[in-house]
Amino acid sequence: METITARFNWTVDDLLTGRKYVLKLNKWSSIGGWTASLAFVFVGIGFLASDSRNSKHGVLAAFIVGGVILFGLIIGVPLAKMISRSLIRRQFAKRPDADEEIFWEMSENGIATHSAHSKAEIQWNAFQRVISTPAGFLFMPNAQIFHFLPSRAFANDGEIAKLKELASRMAMEFKELG
Repeated sequence: METITARFNWTVDDLLTGRKYVLKLNKWSSIGGWTASLAFVFVGIGFLASDSRNSKHGVLAAFIVGGVILFGLIIGVPLAKMISRSLIRRQFAKRPDADEEIFWEMSENGIATHSAHSKAEIQWNAFQRVISTPAGFLFMPNAQIFHFLPSRAFANDGEIAKLKELASRMAMEFKELG
């Protein structure tokens, strides 16, 4: 099989896009749904207790706990995401490889990558997962570390299709996200 090439300047938006997809894959990302459910349970307990005219303190506690959880979901989570993105942007600007041209070559024999600061030859089995996303590809040695190749790095859609086919055969785990 022929070699597939990807060439791009690595930007903070690439890092943030890759991170967004990694967080979607992370099992802990579903914790928001469980937290919201817990909040509604506490609020429901408050309503039930208020109808039965039991302890006023129990009703108040259920409403407060439920309200705090809901407030955290509505205000706290988006605020934390905004602060996180801001910190990543600030840290990325200080990197010596920020906005540097990255070059990847992928074939059945493995993957070669280089830039002004690095050069590596990598076997396919070094990546636990290769994920195709609408924005590009995630090459993941483990659940926390990723290399993101944006779709714009490829010459055309045919190259992207070739990489999907190659990765589906060579990667330990290949997955396509819609």
